[in-house]
Amino acid sequence: MSQTHPGEWPYSSSPCARVALPLDLQSLSRSTRREHRRREHTWSRMATERDVRYRRTCGPGELLDAFQHLRRLHQARWAEQLPLPGIAPSAGSLQWEPVLRNCPEAFVATLAVDGDVLAAQLCLQGEETVYSVVPAMDPAHKHIAVGHALLRALIADLTSAGFRTLDLGRTVNGQTYKSQYAPRWSRTLSARLPSSLTTAA
Repeated sequence: MSQTHPGEWPYSSSPCARVALPLDLQSLSRSTRREHRRREHTWSRMATERDVRYRRTCGPGELLDAFQHLRRLHQARWAEQLPLPGIAPSAGSLQWEPVLRNCPEAFVATLAVDGDVLAAQLCLQGEETVYSVVPAMDPAHKHIAVGHALLRALIADLTSAGFRTLDLGRTVNGQTYKSQYAPRWSRTLSARLPSSLTTAA
């Protein structure tokens, strides 16, 4: 929901989802638990037949390589929209890369099948909380819930590493999947610098 008031920056308000770790599956509804079990069975069976690998990057070299996979997946999923949040179409991913080179708190989690990355998630790491910044998945594999598979692997990884919360960020574009992880909901405001100030600068 976007709003603008005279003399103020335009801003929008969006729901924000935070998942407590470890994930309490018993707190989920019976139907949601059934969906999780069905997806886990699908991926467990796939792992016996194919090479399924989860990875969380370590260091800027791995981060930038994995980010290119994320960029490709994001563009495939949102071909009609901006290539990545906060970037003009002509800028590609170039505005992100200098930030990531100098951001030791950033990592990309990926899920690959037979060497092909099918889902990726850019995150920022805090002391006890990890913040999801950009998720992306291959739309051609939506039928096997590859985004859910990555998120479950990420939750298990972060829980083992001692993190207490996974912040899934702003909920836009019908991201109803977040409700299946028993999140605590809040609201977040996003402000946009008026074009008049941008021009003056």
